[in-house]
Amino acid sequence: MHIWELKDIYSDYYFFDENCSFDLLFLLEAARPSVHLTDAFWGKAKFWVIPSDTVRIVREQGLVSALGYRQSQAKRIQAIASRMPSTHQDLAQDVVDQKISPRTVTEMDIDPQEKVRILDLTAELLQYQFSRKQLQKDDYVHRFLPTLQARSTLGTQDETTAAITVPVSPDAGHLPGKFGIGGGYRTDSFFTELSWRPAYHDLLDQDDGYIEGAQINFMDIRGRYYFKDDTLVLQRLRLIDIISLSPRDAFFKPVSWKINTGLDQEIMSDGQEKLVYRLNPGGGFAYKTWFLGICYMFLDADLIANDELHDKYAAGIGATAGCLTNVTDGWKLDLSAAWMSYELGDVHRSMKATLAQNYKITTNTGITFSLSQERTFDYDRSEASLMVNLYL
Repeated sequence: MHIWELKDIYSDYYFFDENCSFDLLFLLEAARPSVHLTDAFWGKAKFWVIPSDTVRIVREQGLVSALGYRQSQAKRIQAIASRMPSTHQDLAQDVVDQKISPRTVTEMDIDPQEKVRILDLTAELLQYQFSRKQLQKDDYVHRFLPTLQARSTLGTQDETTAAITVPVSPDAGHLPGKFGIGGGYRTDSFFTELSWRPAYHDLLDQDDGYIEGAQINFMDIRGRYYFKDDTLVLQRLRLIDIISLSPRDAFFKPVSWKINTGLDQEIMSDGQEKLVYRLNPGGGFAYKTWFLGICYMFLDADLIANDELHDKYAAGIGATAGCLTNVTDGWKLDLSAAWMSYELGDVHRSMKATLAQNYKITTNTGITFSLSQERTFDYDRSEASLMVNLYL
């Protein structure tokens, strides 16, 4: 009834706080006035609301009686394919592409269970292509019905559901904010560091409740105090920092991408570090391996601007490559190397290798340890840091 009342109402939309996740809480309060869902955000200096916040507060108020997991079509396809050799995956693709008929699969001299998986995978692939409008309806029906007919001759065996691992519920993962305190050593001086990220998740955070290989950070700020020079500096202010590592496989070919912008400390031509404005987009590919986790490579573009640069700016292209892996449950590692050639503005080269690790203590506490070696404008910098993180 309340939704009907709102049918002609206009409401301003604010991305961080008064967004769709927040407005859902108002709708639920209208349906059940005895609960006070918005009190957790309204007037309490909380400047963002994300979907997992909404789910979390609804569960805390006792409005959820049961949880269920419904996998996507892509997850079903990957689950079936994971139980098949690549040759049988190719057979399923051949049926989809009409290189062989579904009946041909039933007549092959292979294990009956493998025939089931091949045709189940074929059916899922056809449904996926149709849902993405890659197949017209008539063409879809022409391919799908013969697949079901052939599959029906093999019995009712179905291991698809058993093959899918139910992920951790989004509201059971770490909280989106992160406060860090720690310190380290950079080339010739010890430092102490404070960091704060209002939202949301980075590559080194634990994946429970989040998408593996995805990073979305807003307003990530870090300040340092260097003991040798007795100086306090703004080390970083990332307005936005997004990375999407989307592994490619036999059936899905997504493009991985990233973009970040904000302020960073950068080595200048005199060897001193200055705060620069940076815009750094990139695109590339990622693959998931059984040993090294998600391995990725980006082609990057980078623009930095500062009055200390001879031409006030430097722009270039380069590459970033690395591997992101869960060594054990609770121990995550990212090994990466980046090279950039600035050919416009202040011409120079930059290379950096980084080994970063995150150790989970509890769901909302952890320790990050990182090592890096950098060479920019022919000046070398080494750094080691240790941070204790609290998610809040």
